[in-house]
Amino acid sequence: MIGPHVKRVVIANPMQVRVIAHAKIKTDTIDAGVLAQLYASGFLPEVWIADEATQALRRQVTRRNQVVRQRSRLKNIIQSILHAHLIPACPAADLCGSKGRA
Repeated sequence: MIGPHVKRVVIANPMQVRVIAHAKIKTDTIDAGVLAQLYASGFLPEVWIADEATQALRRQVTRRNQVVRQRSRLKNIIQSILHAHLIPACPAADLCGSKGRA
């Protein structure tokens, strides 16, 4: 993380910084110089960076989506195993619910 070591982190929008993409000579030093000149002149198109609370919420939503997908995948595996062994369908609406497990 570079954040603790500098005053401000700016992320440039790569779709709008076309000067660097169309340059004849491509080196990190030249690209950094062009970005510094654009930033100093106020012409660097910035991308919004989410704060720590927003990033934490995004991670939480992502993790929940992963858990829900995994749960659905496991339920489908259980159904396919039962079907492969010719076990009749569960009369309960949800096989993994309390009535279905009983």
